[in-house]
Amino acid sequence: MKQVFGLICANYSPDYMGDIVKDRPIAALPFGGRYRLIDFALSNMTNMGIQSVGVVMASNYRPIIDHISSGKAWGLDRKREGLFILPGANFGARFGAVKFLMGDIIRNQEYLIRANEQYIIISSANQVFNMDYEELARAHIARGADVTLVYKKTGGYYVSDEEKIFLTLNSDGMVSGFGHSQIDEKDNLFCDLLIMNKNLLMDLIDWYKEVPYIDLMEVIEQNHRTIRINAFETDCYLKRIDSVKEYYRTNMDLLKKEVRKELFQGDRKIYTKVRDNPPTKYETGCHVSNTLVANGCVIYGTVENSIISRRNIIEKGAVVKNSILMQGTIVRAGAVVENVISDKYAEIHPGSVIKGRTDKPIYLPKTEKF
Repeated sequence: MKQVFGLICANYSPDYMGDIVKDRPIAALPFGGRYRLIDFALSNMTNMGIQSVGVVMASNYRPIIDHISSGKAWGLDRKREGLFILPGANFGARFGAVKFLMGDIIRNQEYLIRANEQYIIISSANQVFNMDYEELARAHIARGADVTLVYKKTGGYYVSDEEKIFLTLNSDGMVSGFGHSQIDEKDNLFCDLLIMNKNLLMDLIDWYKEVPYIDLMEVIEQNHRTIRINAFETDCYLKRIDSVKEYYRTNMDLLKKEVRKELFQGDRKIYTKVRDNPPTKYETGCHVSNTLVANGCVIYGTVENSIISRRNIIEKGAVVKNSILMQGTIVRAGAVVENVISDKYAEIHPGSVIKGRTDKPIYLPKTEKF
């Protein structure tokens, strides 16, 4: 849709991710064996036909740049429009609950001014979902709204200590109020995704340029009586990654056929950086069941109910169960790994036994040996 351009806010640091995001922004966190979290936000926009996408960078931006590069994998390496790398305010990373920092938007208002489109979709970079943005944009335009907020009935699907926004709707489906604590299991949880009129956003920049530390959603909440705020319900699979527990649980969801089908097998593809690794080699005597295995691995041992990233080695007699092994992990002979999240290039020594719990997986830091 040529009337819409995009902004992905990757300058966000959740409070409950621990060391797993010590050296990387959450947008660059590996997911599902071959993706990064930012792939979902980027792919949803390009699947709609958006040709101009700005990505607001966190201070530790190198992993994002390494992954998205010129945007070629998403068709954004264009002479006109395309992918725009935008600087994020340094202090933005210190406010975990702030996802759409006005300081980031104000700093990059030139990107907004130069855009010819009338509407902007603003998204976080830490959600796993595959959604039809065309339907969202049509609903926004048809309702004549200034802003349309995407929400999902919680139904118990989202439990987190992080600050949340719940929407109160009137009989016309417009937003009449905001809440920050869950009362009912069917509450309308704001999904960190919205579309708004570009002219309104430019006005908000002018009004709030002296308070850049405020969040865009707080600005919208403060002005909800004077602007038309529409609500758009989605029933798609959508999970927000804001804790180690939720990261582990969402990865494990990919072992369900219905989840993989909704996320990856429809007309709307999820794109990622292409790496030309050889196929995985399954050695004689290995046992692999209910596991997603990326390319470039060598497996001699046993792997069950796990997510295995590229270039991993599982030696003879090693056992991996209910675990997430990021790129380059080596599990030596006779080692047992269960309910573990292993970061890139970690190595588990021969005979080691590392077992966590499904509700509290053990995290093994990058390049460490255990």
